[in-house]
Amino acid sequence: MGRVSAPGMDRGVGGSGAPPKPSVNTIIRVVADDFGMRWLEMISGRRNTRLVRARQVAMWLARRLTRLSYSAIGREFGRRDHTTIIYGCSRIDALMMTDADLAERVIRLMSALAEGMAVQTSPLSVAA
Repeated sequence: MGRVSAPGMDRGVGGSGAPPKPSVNTIIRVVADDFGMRWLEMISGRRNTRLVRARQVAMWLARRLTRLSYSAIGREFGRRDHTTIIYGCSRIDALMMTDADLAERVIRLMSALAEGMAVQTSPLSVAA
């Protein structure tokens, strides 16, 4: 099993005790590593199915783990329009209802990122 680290966590305010929120850049890097891709591919204009799915997962996670607007998230993903982010998030919502493997993967990534911990990946998750 490999480990994907999550550097770049935004620290909570003061001593609030709240776990740090990951930056969009951290989310992109962690998802890229989990899907066996490079960060640059995630923000590129390429549209192959595997890359699009990984990008949509990262968009979904960014929307839920940060306080950023769709437009702000779009800027982090290579200047994509806010409607692209909305579509990506809704697509992952729909796919998680029918694809248990994807749902498990997204939940695992979300939990690890929310807790500021390294993400455990299996050889199967990189190939998926």
